[in-house]
Amino acid sequence: MAKVKEIKINVDGVDHCYNVNVNKDGVFKIHLDWAVSDKIGLKGNLFEGKDLSKIESEIISATIAYRESKKVLSLWIEIHYSATGFYSCEDFGKRKFDSKFSSVADIPMLGLDYMVLIKEELNGGESVNWYYARKIEQHDIELKESGVNLFKKEYANYIENRQYHGRVKDTTIPFSESAIETLDKAKSGIKSISQILLKVLSQEPEQIESTLVKNKLLI
Repeated sequence: MAKVKEIKINVDGVDHCYNVNVNKDGVFKIHLDWAVSDKIGLKGNLFEGKDLSKIESEIISATIAYRESKKVLSLWIEIHYSATGFYSCEDFGKRKFDSKFSSVADIPMLGLDYMVLIKEELNGGESVNWYYARKIEQHDIELKESGVNLFKKEYANYIENRQYHGRVKDTTIPFSESAIETLDKAKSGIKSISQILLKVLSQEPEQIESTLVKNKLLI
């Protein structure tokens, strides 16, 4: 028999390469290790036939199904907090932290946000991927009920938005609704103060002065 190519599959983080041979009658044969074949749920370890694509598909499909069965998904919250100058100091001017904004500015700045991520662990955690996640909405449910599934990752009430290629921050914590509620309250508090200041500073200079002198910010 003549070798025509190799087929490579990855099982539990280990690559396995197998020869694809063909005889004079055009029959293709692939001989897997028994241990690998049994682990990924195939019956037997010798696969042969004249349709090579069908043979390869059977082996690769079983490998993917095995990997999916070993996949572990979990939800995480990545917190983004940025502060400079006055906002990054403790009392008496001692600097506690200083997280720079992307824009260059000498004045103190403050920002808070977060995003939900899906963590995908494969092969017992040997391989880890991260994905941006968003909450499942009604139109997603309708798509799923109609048999359309546009998303590769789905966990709890969240679905994959796109893959996250950045370095996961140290401020990434396990997901919980209570943590989300607390962060949303903090964001709302900062936003409320910002809106009050914006309203005041959008006035004419005389009105701004009057408001500040009379301490009418109502914060």
